[in-house]
Amino acid sequence: MNMENEAQEVKTKKKSVGRIVRGALKYIVPMMIIVVGACVMMMPWTDAHRYDKLQSQALDAWEKAIATGELATGARRDSPGGRWDAAAAAVGDYITPDGVWHEDTDPDFSVSYLLGAMQAVLVIDKISLRSPILASPTKHNLDIAPCSAVPSRSPGTGNFVVAGHFSRIRGRHFSRLKELAPGDLVSVDTGIQRFDYAVTDLFSVGPDETWVMADSDDLSLITLITCDYDFFPYRRFIVTAALVD
Repeated sequence: MNMENEAQEVKTKKKSVGRIVRGALKYIVPMMIIVVGACVMMMPWTDAHRYDKLQSQALDAWEKAIATGELATGARRDSPGGRWDAAAAAVGDYITPDGVWHEDTDPDFSVSYLLGAMQAVLVIDKISLRSPILASPTKHNLDIAPCSAVPSRSPGTGNFVVAGHFSRIRGRHFSRLKELAPGDLVSVDTGIQRFDYAVTDLFSVGPDETWVMADSDDLSLITLITCDYDFFPYRRFIVTAALVD
């Protein structure tokens, strides 16, 4: 009889433990899912914060280089996509001898890397944007800042094309381009010369309509390109501006 009672007690304890475990899992599993989901959702914001901090530091270093005359005294490479030689070594591993960037190489992002990759600074006061323009639109460069879509071109001549992400974070990259209007100023500062453009048009095109990137022989333009999430499939939102005399 005692053995039967002991067996019954063990069975009862197992049931109790099982109920406790099931009850705990009922709350723990959903909480774990919520925590993991929150971490996944925060990752883009974490990366954005890190990249924005690097941008700010690189822009400060750029300004110091201008103030000390390092840019004005020919420290930039003699090429359309010329970079600041003082930091050029930081990007050397990511560029082939003929100037082509490695698309599949994930750079060790640093202030020196950004300075070496910077072609100019983009300023659009209307939307409080001040950002580096990096010299090639690789996936990794676009994660950090807008990029020159045709690195062989320079601001001030032809059609200077700049591509940037439409960030989900308001104010980052090209997320506020749609707030521009004809006549608004878009400026590009190479550290040696500043070019001011006045917005002429804003429109959307399909992703295959590359004519917007065509060069111009008789006009000096800038074309800004980003994604347009108002459409599905997604289109491209375009801002064109002409050089102000």
